[in-house]
Amino acid sequence: MRGSVRSFEVPRRRAVREFAKRRYHGARRRLRHWTNAWTDRRAKLLVVLYHRVLPEVLFNPFGATVSVATFRRQLETLARRFPVISLAQASAQCRAGVADAEVQIVLTFDDGYWDNYDIAFPLLQRMGLPAAFFVPTSYIESRRPLWDWDLVTLLAARPETDAVTAGPERLGRHPGESIIGFALRVIDRLRGAERCVIEEALASLNEALGSDPRPEEWRRGCMGWEEVAHLSRAGMEIGSHTCSHRSLLRLPLGEALDEIRQSKREIERRLNAPCAHFAFPFGSRTDQSPALIDEVRAAGFDTCLLNSHGYNHVAQDGSGWKRIIMTEETPLQSLLG
Repeated sequence: MRGSVRSFEVPRRRAVREFAKRRYHGARRRLRHWTNAWTDRRAKLLVVLYHRVLPEVLFNPFGATVSVATFRRQLETLARRFPVISLAQASAQCRAGVADAEVQIVLTFDDGYWDNYDIAFPLLQRMGLPAAFFVPTSYIESRRPLWDWDLVTLLAARPETDAVTAGPERLGRHPGESIIGFALRVIDRLRGAERCVIEEALASLNEALGSDPRPEEWRRGCMGWEEVAHLSRAGMEIGSHTCSHRSLLRLPLGEALDEIRQSKREIERRLNAPCAHFAFPFGSRTDQSPALIDEVRAAGFDTCLLNSHGYNHVAQDGSGWKRIIMTEETPLQSLLG
């Protein structure tokens, strides 16, 4: 009996801590929102970032998947409160130094998954909202999921895995470490690895699995070029998310520059249209730098987007715009926080 009480108390204490943590961060964000709203009177540009939109959120290891119901509600709320403009419009306002409204919204989507086209795009069309889709060119048409999603789902399907071989390195699972925590740590280690090392790690996991036990939804990958071209013809903007979706700051400079330039050329060749926008993969402070942002602009991109949280001013140029990552719990009333 004592053992059963203890097994109940530990998860309950953890849940209470998580609840308190969410309340604390929510209160801080609301305070920052109202502080920014009252003390910063400059025209603001909020670039919101979606990754995946699925019928239900049953598996969300990166915390960046939203359900269709949440997505629809968020779009309706944003469009009711603020003008929703394209990246090209935002860039033009920045060059002119004149804002069309006090606060404006830009919608962006990273990674180029099938659901961006099958689920998000029809909703955007029905509501008449523009958006920009950033695609990793090596995965478009391959129909494969990005390597980080592939790895986390392979490990989740085989939770007893205690190590992953990545080139000459064997990454071991820590005692007591959850399979998702282990997967995220392996992904962080591989962000700057050679492409062949990443492919070998995935191949070894696939071999260990034998027949693939993952649900079909976990295995579905990116759009094809036909879908990307349809988005472009429908008025959506297509931007680069590099070729291979690795951390550019962790790559040798020459390889990082190839990822920037080759992805732009491939998108322009496939769509027969300029590619004016770029978004860093992962995009945190450890994945980009001012020097790399300068290289993005030198390659001919008008805007360069990060995953650093925050809002932007219309008075600044398009170099290193911050974004607000949208989740199931994003507080729409505190977007400036």
